[in-house]
Amino acid sequence: MNELQSQSEQQFGPGSYIPDVGLVFWSMRAMAYLGTLSMLLALWAAAKAGARVLMRWPRHGGWTL
Repeated sequence: MNELQSQSEQQFGPGSYIPDVGLVFWSMRAMAYLGTLSMLLALWAAAKAGARVLMRWPRHGGWTL
């Protein structure tokens, strides 16, 4: 990152061009955890809905509403 900082200073002038790496790291981690949690929640909801449909399926005949 120091090389990129010196190149950026030469190209754009003095200043700090290093991004906040910690913020990007933890944001990405939080996004991955929330994505996994939402996927597990969707699978759980689909399993509950599937079980509800199977419980309404009559033994002889078709759908009953």
